[in-house]
Amino acid sequence: MRPSDKVTREILSEGDGRRIGVFLCRCGDNISRTVDLDQVRDFASRLPGVVFSAYQQFTCSSEGQQVIQRAIRELGLEAVVIGCCTPKQYEDMYRECVAEAGLNPYLLEIVNLREQCSYPHHDQPQEATQKAKLLVKAAVEKVKLHEPLEIKRVRVSKEVAVIGGGIAGIHCSLSLARMGYQVHLIEKETTIGGKMAKLVKTFPTDDCAMCTLSPKMDEVSKNKNISLYTYSEVAGVEKTREGLRLLVKKKPRYVKEDRCTGCNKCSEVCPVRIPNRYNHGLPSTKPAIYKEFPAAVPNKYTIERLGIPPCRQACPLQQAAQGYIALIAQGKFAEALAVIRRDNALPTVCGRVCNHLCEEKCSRGQVDESISIAALKRFVTEFGYRNRDRILFSLAKSAGAGLKMTNLMATPPNRGESGLESLLKQEPDAGTGEEKGGELKPAERELTWPREPGKIAIVGGGPAGLACAYEIVLNGHQATVFEAQEEPGGMLRWGIPSFRLPLEYLRYDISFLESLGVVIRSGCRIGKDIAFVDLLNSFDAVFLATGLSRKVELQIPGVDLEGVYYGSDLLLRSRSGDKPPLLQNKRVVVVGGGNAAIDAARTLIRLGCRVEMICLERREEMPAIKEEISEAEAEGVIIRNSISPQRMRGDSSGKVIGVECVEVERIDQLPDGRLSPVVRPGTEFKLEADCVVIAIGNRSDTSFLPPGLELTERGLIKVDDSSFRTSLPKVYAGGDLVSGPSSVVQAMASGKMAARRIICDLEGVNPEDRFPGLGGLPIVPEEAIRRNRGYFEPRPRPRMPKLPLEKRRSFEEVELGLSEEDAITEAKRCLNCGGCSDCRECEGACEAGAIDYYQKEELIPVTVGAVILATGYEEFDPTPLHYGYGKYKNVVTQLQMARMMDPLGPTEGKILRPSDGKEAKRILMVQCVGSRSGDQNKNGAHPYCSRVCCMTALKHASLIKKYFYDDAQVYICYIDIRAFAKGCEEYYEQVKKMGVKFIRGLPGEIEEDRPSGDLIVRVEDGSTSLLLEIPVDLVVLSCASEPAPVEDLLKMLGVARDESGFVKEFHPKIRPADTSLRNIFVCGAAQGPKDISDSIAQAGLAATAVASYLGDGYILLNPLIAQVDRILCRACGRCEEACDFKAIRVNRVNMYAEVEEYLCEGCGKCGVICPTGAAAVRSFKAHQLAAAIQGLGEEALEGPVKDLLVELPGRS
Repeated sequence: MRPSDKVTREILSEGDGRRIGVFLCRCGDNISRTVDLDQVRDFASRLPGVVFSAYQQFTCSSEGQQVIQRAIRELGLEAVVIGCCTPKQYEDMYRECVAEAGLNPYLLEIVNLREQCSYPHHDQPQEATQKAKLLVKAAVEKVKLHEPLEIKRVRVSKEVAVIGGGIAGIHCSLSLARMGYQVHLIEKETTIGGKMAKLVKTFPTDDCAMCTLSPKMDEVSKNKNISLYTYSEVAGVEKTREGLRLLVKKKPRYVKEDRCTGCNKCSEVCPVRIPNRYNHGLPSTKPAIYKEFPAAVPNKYTIERLGIPPCRQACPLQQAAQGYIALIAQGKFAEALAVIRRDNALPTVCGRVCNHLCEEKCSRGQVDESISIAALKRFVTEFGYRNRDRILFSLAKSAGAGLKMTNLMATPPNRGESGLESLLKQEPDAGTGEEKGGELKPAERELTWPREPGKIAIVGGGPAGLACAYEIVLNGHQATVFEAQEEPGGMLRWGIPSFRLPLEYLRYDISFLESLGVVIRSGCRIGKDIAFVDLLNSFDAVFLATGLSRKVELQIPGVDLEGVYYGSDLLLRSRSGDKPPLLQNKRVVVVGGGNAAIDAARTLIRLGCRVEMICLERREEMPAIKEEISEAEAEGVIIRNSISPQRMRGDSSGKVIGVECVEVERIDQLPDGRLSPVVRPGTEFKLEADCVVIAIGNRSDTSFLPPGLELTERGLIKVDDSSFRTSLPKVYAGGDLVSGPSSVVQAMASGKMAARRIICDLEGVNPEDRFPGLGGLPIVPEEAIRRNRGYFEPRPRPRMPKLPLEKRRSFEEVELGLSEEDAITEAKRCLNCGGCSDCRECEGACEAGAIDYYQKEELIPVTVGAVILATGYEEFDPTPLHYGYGKYKNVVTQLQMARMMDPLGPTEGKILRPSDGKEAKRILMVQCVGSRSGDQNKNGAHPYCSRVCCMTALKHASLIKKYFYDDAQVYICYIDIRAFAKGCEEYYEQVKKMGVKFIRGLPGEIEEDRPSGDLIVRVEDGSTSLLLEIPVDLVVLSCASEPAPVEDLLKMLGVARDESGFVKEFHPKIRPADTSLRNIFVCGAAQGPKDISDSIAQAGLAATAVASYLGDGYILLNPLIAQVDRILCRACGRCEEACDFKAIRVNRVNMYAEVEEYLCEGCGKCGVICPTGAAAVRSFKAHQLAAAIQGLGEEALEGPVKDLLVELPGRS
């Protein structure tokens, strides 16, 4: 014998002196029919330590328990072994029994003779009897080493969290609240009610579902003991001494619940319609601000913001394109203009010259073509221009008084009139700031600027400078723009020809800025007319936005020849009204591929020239706007791509006569940003020309800048990317002066963001708090875009009307703009993929001031003593099956049928074919769709019966015949009809008498007859063996009930799931509302498929179980929890890592693990992973388990079991 064997056997002999009684149960004859209890009794009586052994008919009976108690008292028993059935069911009862007799309740061991012996060996009585003897012996040996354990009483929170606001969650919440418990009801949707709220009737009584449910929902809202958290989920769980600390994540409604009165005015004015998910995919929409149904609880609205639309994300200005497009679709042009001006200082300009990156990302392009966003903006701004005297300047006056643009022109005063009509009727009331008949009252609005407005100097009146000034005055500060030219606008004024941007529209946008309070000093050069240091002394901040005002010279021979010009000079003279005679009716070569080159070429066309363009880039790489390139070609410009000029050719008089060129193979970019073409040898050629115009870009002019201002290698101003600060205090910079060449809208975005940082620095506030922007919204998920796409049919994009080519010899504007009809039609093509469009119409309509676009997600800690899971179920998705769901529009589910029958549903209570809206009078229902499948992995189907499907089909068949069409042809294809509950069999018989046809068998094939839209169902009737072919209007699938997707929640709580994915109960019969964790309970369909009646019944049981558990706020801790032997523990931390309940932590000072008793659930995982055996669950320690194993007999000590025993450590 090895030393370790000797140690083990010495340990196992320690309990030999304990007096033990063995009590066996016949269990009626469940045990005694197979197991010879006389043999087992006699065998047990001879075991060392056993002083009493007997069996009874029912050990669990009162008489049986009295026998046990009398034996303990009279024989002085020190431990008890009971051989019975179902230890999980009787364990607590037997512990209480022995405790009443004076014995520690944990000096007890139970042997499962029924499930371990008689049942599995029902036809092998000898084997069953022998196994029973060994199990009794093992229990006797183990109980000899049991230790008396103490039950601790600890205080816990008497508050309860109910997760799930369906009928089960509602019922158990009310039950607990009536008992005086504080309940936290947590529901992920915007309203409680669950699936029951979506039904029209309930079986078998055909009661109105909402008539039954609504009073309960109302009671929840009024019960002071219930705290309701809707649109919320559990984001974290932590066990504490008081129970569980839940972190409830409350998603933003963007509506203040404490102010919303549920009046519906916001929903009435919302211009956006989005798919209504409440109707489970049936063709239906709802406003972006909505309440799911009239009786929703709470009676509060929610704004559905799915994310940032791709168009807005692509726009450098973050322009709310979806917002103004939605308003255009409703003919609200003034309101649309207000939305545009909220983000855009120069909207009339942008409607013409923006490179519209938004259109490239527009999700409508996945259906057909992207929305004409730029054209719609142009349409609205032209509307504003035409009505500027009566609308915009009166409102600008109000805005100049301090209004944020979120309040500017947001709401027409009279909702019964069009936006134009109502606004034209307004007359500013001097002195009060009020507009008669309107809601706009600047004096009552909350100001957003400090008492001492800051003064900001802006050097440069181009797009960046003007955008900066606009943002500054909108936020209550003072902006002064210093412009070197005679008129502000920068390259917009002097570099873009009138046929693209008529001067009056630019002046209109600038005059609007001036009406808001922007001061513009034109013809004022810094360094000449005013010193830079004077700006620093006179202003709180200086923003540099002079752009790129110097031309980039072409470094090739011959550029100094007569007849070589630069594009910026040409455009400047043209914009000034000067038509250079030397350039008229000539052969001209334009060098460059950007917008300036295209503008120069098109200008030359209008001067009667024959124009050829050469550029380094390939056609698809040209930086110019694609539409402008096409227009230039249509007007006669010849574009030669991938060509590099090598030399200007001149005659003897020094006049240019052509350009020597070579083909370009590729273009490399140098570190300083310049392009370096790699030419293709042997491809040289010549172009004849009377004149050459070079338009290859501009560079910065830094001559006026003070010393100490740090520049980049490219000669641009160096700034901090996020703050726009330069190396000098109080000096900021943005636009092309910082980034290099960019688009108009990118320069404006730079100016706008710089202004916001200047404002934050002056006010000393956090930029994220001062300008919350889009509130951290993500990009719209692709799934949402895909869902919206299904609601739109392809429709052509209207083409922009243009000036005929034969008339393009003047500088008249080429694009003529959309008509009102085309604009509205085009706006209606928008998919509304972002949900809420951010038009803010609801904000103007809400008299309670409840709208909050910047509402954030909240994290609310809630400490409770118990949790009830009432998370419900989901309807099985039948798409993978062969029934045509998702393929044929007229194949629906029973839940969709319920929505059709609802008077408040998508069809207003009519049963219509989704494909064409025709009445559906021929209806076939298919049972067991996704249920009772032999292969659970096949198409996601399940082996279990979903229990409610048969009665749901019978209910809907009955309602169709009774309330909708008495002449309807209704078929039910079934395997078995399960009408098991009270009144359900009678209901089934009643439906049969109505003429509903029952076909025993499931369809093998469903096809659509395209001309008629009918569905052809082929099914074999098992009753007659006939193959039937049935034409129907509608196929309704009775789909399985699936577990709700709450995997993360269950993992956080530590709750197990059964093989079907539902919450696993402690015991399906005796404790169906309990889980394996003492303070987690379950009810309703979260535990498994069940109807409303059973859900309510189990909800009541769960409430009672919780009340029983919490009692007076104290609970009894089960002592069968982990314990650590500090001597054996080496503080390795493996138990801490393994514990799912965070009940063990390593004390790094004393270097041993400690168990938090109130957290431990006694799972034993720590004992399994402990390398030294220091950690173990009480009564299941190594030496106790070794005793049980040795009690099985010597034969059990061979092989792996013997090796295990040898390795078992000493007693802890």
